[in-house]
Amino acid sequence: ITPTATPTYTPGPTTTPQPPHINLPINDTAEDAPRKQSAIAVNPEGTAVAVWSDAREGLEHIFTASYSPKPEGWSTDAAIDSDPGMGAQTHPAVAINQDGTMLALWVDTRQGDYDIVWAFKMAEDTQWTVMGPLDDTPYKQTQPALAVDSQGVFHAVWEDYRDGTPTIHYAYFTSSLITGISSWHGKHAILKATGIRQTHPTIAVDSRDAVHVAWEQSSGGLPDIYWTYKLAGSDTWHQAKRVNTVTTGKQVTPRLAADGRGTLFAIWQDFRNGLQNPDIFVASWRPGGNWLPGIRINDDHGTAIQREPAIAGAPAGGAYAVWTDERDGDPNIYFSVLRPGHPWTTNTRINDDDAPSLQESPDIATDAQGNAYISWTDARDHSGRDDIDRDIYFMFLPSPQQTRIYLPLTGRTWP
Repeated sequence: ITPTATPTYTPGPTTTPQPPHINLPINDTAEDAPRKQSAIAVNPEGTAVAVWSDAREGLEHIFTASYSPKPEGWSTDAAIDSDPGMGAQTHPAVAINQDGTMLALWVDTRQGDYDIVWAFKMAEDTQWTVMGPLDDTPYKQTQPALAVDSQGVFHAVWEDYRDGTPTIHYAYFTSSLITGISSWHGKHAILKATGIRQTHPTIAVDSRDAVHVAWEQSSGGLPDIYWTYKLAGSDTWHQAKRVNTVTTGKQVTPRLAADGRGTLFAIWQDFRNGLQNPDIFVASWRPGGNWLPGIRINDDHGTAIQREPAIAGAPAGGAYAVWTDERDGDPNIYFSVLRPGHPWTTNTRINDDDAPSLQESPDIATDAQGNAYISWTDARDHSGRDDIDRDIYFMFLPSPQQTRIYLPLTGRTWP
């Protein structure tokens, strides 16, 4: 794939501060088109970037927009790759370091197989540059995930089928050495084991710059959540351990996040209460200890489906969680926060539309002040839940350590 660049960004129309409970579309056009799989990242200064899969041009391509706190607002959106060819582009991941360098990964089929393609945008750049496959092999690669450490180094994991059954592969990238494919270093499988399937990886970097990876793992039965880590500067992964202590049912779609006090959090969809009654569970880990038993954080007592969890660590300690929740009949985005010394808060719906419609696939990130940036897929401006057309929506929530806000739709304060 020949490196290409996207058009220059121009400021978008949203340039004035918005109340924190307001939901805003990120994508510019309101025309009917499927948009899905948004991912969002923010650096300590509050510069954010969102990416998503967008079919406005027919095939699914990766679109992006960036958010600036001064003046506040989202840029005009654009396709990352201005020459995407005839392949579909899906499952994007994104990260931004403290210098403002943005890096995106996605699954790309333009070469006839499933590759992980990468692109970057330096802080001083006005364009994204697409570099091609991260690890160009003829084998299927999917489900990329990204994290960045305090030195600005990007860490990536993905699901890789070169050995027949899927395994989790890892590489790292230093933005000061952008020279093409050689900028990715240390590419390898984290753990190889015959007959074991490893899928849906997630990655996080803690306050010590230790790199943590978790995934779904099964060997013929129902999947559990497994995890390993390596210390900063080390190439050695610690022995993988199971995160969930209860193995009834299946545990799937893990996400990891670390707070500013060194605590690591894992969140996942958990079927211990029945295959028709999935819940959202969270467990925590401290260096030198064991994983604490997972606790259910969705507070409804029915059999509604909860799915697609995401989590972000708070710099002052604790974490913020979001997920798709069907307790109201139609899927909505729900939220809860854990502050040090407190339990998880009462669940709050954050999408502010009144009519039944579909909201799903949330993602969340936090800045150095603990402000939360949330994106999700939203069908409110189209025909509703059964329509395939979607937009990407955004919500900003101020740090709960600094302020309490009122969410008028629910009649509750947050957090």
